[in-house]
Amino acid sequence: AERHRIIFVSHQGPTGLGDQANSPCGRDWGDEPGGDWGDDDLRQGIVAARKSGKAVPLVVFGHMHAVLHGGSSGFRTMLWTERDGPSGQHTVMVNAAVVPRHKKRQSDRRSHHETLCQFTIVEIGSDGYVETVEQVWATARGEIAEARAMLENAALV
Repeated sequence: AERHRIIFVSHQGPTGLGDQANSPCGRDWGDEPGGDWGDDDLRQGIVAARKSGKAVPLVVFGHMHAVLHGGSSGFRTMLWTERDGPSGQHTVMVNAAVVPRHKKRQSDRRSHHETLCQFTIVEIGSDGYVETVEQVWATARGEIAEARAMLENAALV
């Protein structure tokens, strides 16, 4: 890459984010849930980028849904941070797999239902690192109907 900072976007997250069923890439199905089901190739790419002097402020992925299934219950950890090499900054790893991605809500009119769509919004500061992460539900007009902060001012919420 020509740039100093690299953002990775991948279907599956990297290995190394925990091995519990509720870990960002943890297995939440089968007779014995658990285990790290992250992508080792992605982890190797992150390590290689850092070794070559690149900063990795953000990794965005999905695949493992927020609501746990199988023999597990509850919710998955959807955000993970780790040191970004010698920079002293952090790489923010965001699992954006909220399913379903659409839901209905009652609008102001009695019989009218409005469809909301789920998005994960990441704001990157002037230093090139992640400042905020929010999960939001928005209307088709782009109005945010619901929001939940996951990271604010580079601190976990």
